[in-house]
Amino acid sequence: MRLKLLVVILCGFFSSLGIAQTTVTITASSGPLLTGSVSSGGVTNDGNMVTINQTANRGWAYYDLSSIPYGAIVSAANVYFTTFTSVSSAATNTVTGFVGNPSVIPGATLYTTIGSGTVMNSSTWTANALNTKVVNAAGLTLIQNNCGANLTLGYVRGSTNTYNIYGYPGLAADQPKLEITYTLPPACAGMPSPGATNASAATACPAASVNLTLPSLTAELGITFQWQNSTDGITYNNIVGATASAYSTTQSIPTYYNVSLLVQILAKVLHQHQ
Repeated sequence: MRLKLLVVILCGFFSSLGIAQTTVTITASSGPLLTGSVSSGGVTNDGNMVTINQTANRGWAYYDLSSIPYGAIVSAANVYFTTFTSVSSAATNTVTGFVGNPSVIPGATLYTTIGSGTVMNSSTWTANALNTKVVNAAGLTLIQNNCGANLTLGYVRGSTNTYNIYGYPGLAADQPKLEITYTLPPACAGMPSPGATNASAATACPAASVNLTLPSLTAELGITFQWQNSTDGITYNNIVGATASAYSTTQSIPTYYNVSLLVQILAKVLHQHQ
């Protein structure tokens, strides 16, 4: 069975591998129900996160991440919050993260969502003081995936000792904050050169494996891949899961293969060439 191979290159290549690092501190948003606390019964409290304990309330704070371009690569983050009128406890507490605007989420759903969100930090909290918590790898991924959008953090106590946390009504120094360190991909200019496109066989019998590769390019260069196939060489469909620089397949009829190479800046393709 004949294998027909067609390669189409989309977009540009990095003009430089120099990457600048930026750190920003984002204060939780101010406004009704953008920070607050909620009981298991769905009763919400606007503003400060009050009566945060294992059997009473969970807290939340909403962060606008639109100042960080979509496509930024997040390398580090810290969560800052200040407790007040709190009873010290050695219990492990959790900062979680989830997508959604808490001001429009029903109370009971909000309580559950806070508890089931991505765990970003698990640690003890210091009573009546500023707390600084380092975000873990799962949390960094969650932040990175929501750069250019928004993210809500949840505050969950691990014991019945009550903590209170300042929300947007607090003094500027006491309001919840999220510090994020990120880099942007370097500028994109010109066309990538894929080099030779290799097929393990020019013709293939039914059910025989065929390997397609682009040996000169790797994903580490910031290029993403999408292999496609077509029976007529005109209409191409994405092959689900075929997003690496190589693709292995079998076929029963003559088939064209197309691979799109994308280099993105802030998630926007700068150039498209065919």
